[in-house]
Amino acid sequence: MVFSLYGNYALVLDEVFPEGHKHGSTNALKVFMDKKPLVAVNILTKLEPMVAKMVDKGNSRHSFVQAVILDYIECQAIQDISKVKQLADLLKERMPAILASSQGLKVACALFNLLDAKDRKAVVKSLPVAEMSTNRIAHLFIIHIANNLDDTQLTKKKVLHDALIKIDDCIEDINF
Repeated sequence: MVFSLYGNYALVLDEVFPEGHKHGSTNALKVFMDKKPLVAVNILTKLEPMVAKMVDKGNSRHSFVQAVILDYIECQAIQDISKVKQLADLLKERMPAILASSQGLKVACALFNLLDAKDRKAVVKSLPVAEMSTNRIAHLFIIHIANNLDDTQLTKKKVLHDALIKIDDCIEDINF
């Protein structure tokens, strides 16, 4: 279903993926673009405004949209990282909404790493850490933040403090 967004290029996918179009742990679009480099730029040109429109309309919380955004990020990062940074600026205020699927987690982690220090701090301050710490996917983003945030005081005051407040209530939660 994700490949249908790529227009006429989806017709060529049968040549690259004869067993079907599976979007799982590997990025099938990236594999496709590696095998057909002549169409890579055209697909990214078509995909860029589509991704921006989906994000602008607030549809980034849907796992289907997150899969498309993940494809775009993984393929565009090779071509032009500045466009991915623009996407990170658009999504920095919507990080918790992106954490609805494993693809959304990958998107959130990649975009968080591309943000500058000031924007990272703003993202961390806006996160509902206490709620996210018991979520099946969102708790992994909190771990990512703790590992990658370059502000130890903010990590201690916001991330660890908010998580430790709930430790007695959530000690038996497997995600916590």
